[in-house]
Amino acid sequence: MKPYEVSCKEFNNYLDKLEYDLRAFLDECIISDHYFLVKSNNEVVAGFTVNLDGTMSGLFCSNRGIGKEVIDIRIRKSIELASNGVKSLNLFCIGEHVKSLYIGRGFKITKEIEFDDDLIDVNWNYAKFGRPNLFEMELELMNPRSIKK
Repeated sequence: MKPYEVSCKEFNNYLDKLEYDLRAFLDECIISDHYFLVKSNNEVVAGFTVNLDGTMSGLFCSNRGIGKEVIDIRIRKSIELASNGVKSLNLFCIGEHVKSLYIGRGFKITKEIEFDDDLIDVNWNYAKFGRPNLFEMELELMNPRSIKK
């Protein structure tokens, strides 16, 4: 799998084309410093954004079973692009599965936010997604682990 940088417009246009379930955990319009789509065999299978301050957002995967690899790509790209002096990578993620993927890559939970029905999209699929908590997470760059070269 290989990431390639795209414009904000191209990234958000791609998100608009995804099935709701694949973008249910993302903001409507993502503003970031860098936008990436990830291809495998010439097909877009994932995407993410990177900010120069170490904040990561907008991750999606359209294929099951590639989350760990996409997260590794995202971490490497974030470290590569982070401004001098950035001491950590930061993100928000939703749900136990995604949280465990990031913990497996060395991230620590800095804050847990309870699910809030008032803030969720009207099309939220409670039967499929339940009421997952939101996790603020951080990876200290002085001690990154499990980043595949």
